[in-house]
Amino acid sequence: MTNRDIVIKELKAAGITNNYSIAGILAIIDKESGFKPQSEISYAGTDNSRIRSIFSKTKTLTDAQLNTLKANPVNFFNFVYGGRHGNTETEGYKYRGRGFNQLTFKGNYVKYGALIGHDLVNYPDLVNRPGIAAKVVAAYFKEQFDDNKDVILKRYKAKNINDFKDTKTSVNAFYNANAGFGKDTSNITAQGKTQALNKVDGFLDVLGKVVSENKGKIGAGLLLLLASGVYFIKNQPL
Repeated sequence: MTNRDIVIKELKAAGITNNYSIAGILAIIDKESGFKPQSEISYAGTDNSRIRSIFSKTKTLTDAQLNTLKANPVNFFNFVYGGRHGNTETEGYKYRGRGFNQLTFKGNYVKYGALIGHDLVNYPDLVNRPGIAAKVVAAYFKEQFDDNKDVILKRYKAKNINDFKDTKTSVNAFYNANAGFGKDTSNITAQGKTQALNKVDGFLDVLGKVVSENKGKIGAGLLLLLASGVYFIKNQPL
């Protein structure tokens, strides 16, 4: 089973069954990690202007200061993530982004660890295991939609996580969910969102094929069962 299939399985197990919703989530995961659960990488090779656009806290630093900071990943992540959302000042690196959708901050490791039944606080690298990463994805998006119903209805006209009727709207909504609904990203144009929009219809096609294949397997099973029944009846003594 591929990592993509593991994610689809966990989404459906969590009650996320709308193909537009699933395709949207898959597109977001693809642009975040390429279906390879991983820890957030170093920004040492990233242009300073790009870093400042991502991490507002770095806007106060000079180029020289930022160059020194980004050369050391531990110091960098402690600076940009430390003291936020449950992190102490020295826990930014420990609870940097991981998994399929880059779960970040100690508060989230506490919350989603409890929801999926794993100690992610003491063992944060568990989020990089495909099976656990997929459970985190399902729990994360489901919780985000359950807790932000009014915002989602207003921005995306969706009553719940399974209420999508096209891929563009689903990508926009799940992109916003992954970033956090505190910021309205519905009308922004971003490289990551564009990547997801370019791939989402391909995932919708995959989901259609999966359904067709499963129906084919069920049909073959029924034919085999019926054939067995006919054979059994024919071979009974009169």
